[in-house]
Amino acid sequence: MSTWHIDFETRSRADLGEIGAFKYAQDPSTEVMCLAIKRDDEPTLVWIPPEFEVRDTLAGDTVSDPGALDLLKAMLADDGPIYAHNAQFEVTIFRYVMPRYGFTEPTLTRWRCTQAMARRANIPSSLGKAAAALNLANQKDPAGERLIKTFSIPQKDTGEFIQPYQFPDKWHAFVEYCRQDVETEHELAHVLKPFDLSGWLLDTFHTDLTINDRGMPVNMIALRNADKMIDDTSVPAFAEFNALTGLNPTQNAKLRVWFAEQGAPLPNLQGETLEALAEEGTYRGTPAGTAIDLIMKIGFAAVKKIKKMIACAGADNRVRGGLQFHGAVPTARWSGQGVQPQNFKSPEEWAESISEQVYEYILAGASKEFLELWYGRDCFALIASAIRHFIHDPQGPMLSADYTAIEAVLLAWLANEEWRLQVFRTHKKIYEASASQMFKIPFEDFAEYKRLHGKAHPMRKKGKIAELALGYQGADGALIKFGALKMGLTEEELPDIVETWRKANPEIVKFWYACEGAAIKAVENPGEKFPVGKVAFFCGTVAKSKYLFTVLPSGRRMAYRDPRVKMEMRESRKTGNEYERKAVSYHGQIASDSGAKSQQWGRVSLYGGKIVENICQGAAFDLMANGVLKAEAKGYRSYSLIHDEVLAAFDGPHQSLAEFQACLEDAPPWA
Repeated sequence: MSTWHIDFETRSRADLGEIGAFKYAQDPSTEVMCLAIKRDDEPTLVWIPPEFEVRDTLAGDTVSDPGALDLLKAMLADDGPIYAHNAQFEVTIFRYVMPRYGFTEPTLTRWRCTQAMARRANIPSSLGKAAAALNLANQKDPAGERLIKTFSIPQKDTGEFIQPYQFPDKWHAFVEYCRQDVETEHELAHVLKPFDLSGWLLDTFHTDLTINDRGMPVNMIALRNADKMIDDTSVPAFAEFNALTGLNPTQNAKLRVWFAEQGAPLPNLQGETLEALAEEGTYRGTPAGTAIDLIMKIGFAAVKKIKKMIACAGADNRVRGGLQFHGAVPTARWSGQGVQPQNFKSPEEWAESISEQVYEYILAGASKEFLELWYGRDCFALIASAIRHFIHDPQGPMLSADYTAIEAVLLAWLANEEWRLQVFRTHKKIYEASASQMFKIPFEDFAEYKRLHGKAHPMRKKGKIAELALGYQGADGALIKFGALKMGLTEEELPDIVETWRKANPEIVKFWYACEGAAIKAVENPGEKFPVGKVAFFCGTVAKSKYLFTVLPSGRRMAYRDPRVKMEMRESRKTGNEYERKAVSYHGQIASDSGAKSQQWGRVSLYGGKIVENICQGAAFDLMANGVLKAEAKGYRSYSLIHDEVLAAFDGPHQSLAEFQACLEDAPPWA
């Protein structure tokens, strides 16, 4: 049994970035141009389909390497692991394209992914950036992107492909680029061996491949009806925006200049910023206010989701490839790609009771004018409220199970905050219980107040916002970010809420500081292990780098590359005085202003609350993976994993929601 590394180069009239790997591979225009294969440490050979072989006396022949075809057949006859960088793509090409050349696909369990290994190692996941980060001897050929534009996509001016025989020198370079990718990938896998997938984590990766291939059913009739509404609204809105500003909504830099000229200097044009300004009415009635409303209408998330679902749906009305395994670094939680159901907008409070009916009207072909008149809302807001209903199985009902408040439960369990654990064991009303604990109000008063007044106790909102914002060492800014001011709280109230919550949760506060202290000690004392309750920290050198590892209760390790400890100044919340203390940081992906990960890498602070947040989310992934594996083993077919929710097919009377739920609740021994 050997170890294999491969890489495909393909061409197609389909747009891979627009429609995703599965629909791309299924497109009849998609062809394999070459396949590089490496067995163990042997030389990499390139197989080229006969129609792309070029014989040229001046440039030199570019044909399949001698023995390449036999090597391909040997790989398919073997049982050894097959590595690829972003293996999902190679899986789809083998499944949908290679049968045209007479080859069957390898068994699913043979696949491994060096891109997933890079994410586990907390380094850039692209092959070129990963190789550069590790200073590999084999670097990715920088000419590759230009060569792909030459051969893999139709030319803009003619709409035709450039054929290999037209530029034999460039074609030879293209084939060598494919070969070099495999050499780089092979060395990357060798260096990142400590981060290879094995055991239940490898089983989870293979299940991820299965779920992505299974796809998520969507209702194309409803989607097309919604899309028509969107076009009927956004096309005139786009024209109005252009007439008002002289610009397109995507010209961010020029738009910010325009807004500044209108007396509305904006920090950015992100959705959250614009939504806040629209809600506050800061520029209402001005050209800037009109432009903000139009940008939000044109760029509404629902618009993009509807069009993306239509673009990515296959002939069987299924959207495939929506999950990215180990997408969140370092926790390993799934993230989305393509349609990204993980960030589907939840219905706002006003829409919770009507979202399903809105969807039914859209499915029935109701007009935009009818919907807006009937509900008194903009059609984009109505479509957004119903966005989850477009995921629809025509075969019948679907199964859905969600780990309720999983991070809050895990935080209490990890920190051993007993009163919170008792809440989750019993009535589960954490907002009321938190307010009761914080403000010394008898818990029974909350139910009595609602019985007498028909609405929630006024202190419940303080308990709710505290629970949402403060569990990971958040303070006033976190409360504001989670909507404290929109809930009617004042900035003057916030410091007291922070201090009251922390006093009510002393074990959680201790856990923050204990984890930060243990992380610092681990960095300062490589090779020693520093336990904190159910987790532990240690530092070691692997994959050419020093790493700080957090050992989760499951035994899985989260990795922080190039950790450092230095003295830094901090400000006391209570006195406002500055003081000096040790702080730990690592080299990782820097968050943007919106909180999302950017493409920039540099020093990232690793304070106690952030460490605990990662631990809770990492443990949440471990529980989700365990539950999904058990559900799949029982024959339940998952469609998608959306944060802490599993969406699955319902295959008839031999299945039940209760059994499905029991699979997800069947915790592993460590839990």
